[in-house]
Amino acid sequence: MKCNGLPLLLFLALSLSAHSQTQKEYNPEREILILKTCPGHMISGPIPLLTSAYGFLLETPLSKKTAIELGFSEIGEGPALYFIGKQLSQPYHTISFLAKGVELQFACKYYFSKKKRLAPKGFYVAPLIQFSTGGIGQTYNYMARNNYVGFTNCNINAIYGFQQIRKNGRGFVVDYYLGLGYKKITAERHYATGYPVPMDLSKDGYYGSPLSLVGGIYLGWGFSPKEKK
Repeated sequence: MKCNGLPLLLFLALSLSAHSQTQKEYNPEREILILKTCPGHMISGPIPLLTSAYGFLLETPLSKKTAIELGFSEIGEGPALYFIGKQLSQPYHTISFLAKGVELQFACKYYFSKKKRLAPKGFYVAPLIQFSTGGIGQTYNYMARNNYVGFTNCNINAIYGFQQIRKNGRGFVVDYYLGLGYKKITAERHYATGYPVPMDLSKDGYYGSPLSLVGGIYLGWGFSPKEKK
């Protein structure tokens, strides 16, 4: 079954945006906007080790106990591709690899907030949806011959985490999370002539397994334009 996560991401984002507009109770904590990134994704991206991801997440509360989180990342070359290129290179012939693509991420968090500890602070659970698409190939073949391996990675996870932020919503933010779920990675070889050829990943360990394991630490900054009343 093909996993097409982009329409689902857009649907969920629009639905929750409409839901937030219908909330009538004023809550100063809703004015918080958190911008954060995960340094670990620069080492291992949506295709672990072969890719890296450079991007950011935006989080803002919907109510006293819920918050929405949207993310965008640009995919680049991972450490494994870099070292493979170094090992294959000769003094008279340098080999390098290119990886590029994009990743979208969506989560709706439910915080176990106490009466005076409103979202987005403390322990939380959330469904996490990630969708990425891109390509990997030797730089010359990719750029000049349009010869590369295209991939998509769609995963749906249940995560548990803890976010630290100052009481007024301003300043340094740390978000720890861990979770598991379902993933589907598909890949196909692209050539300058002819149709893409699907690749069988069923025997390729983690890449072929439907089990998704996610986790990491996000670092960021909270912005709150209004003082808490």
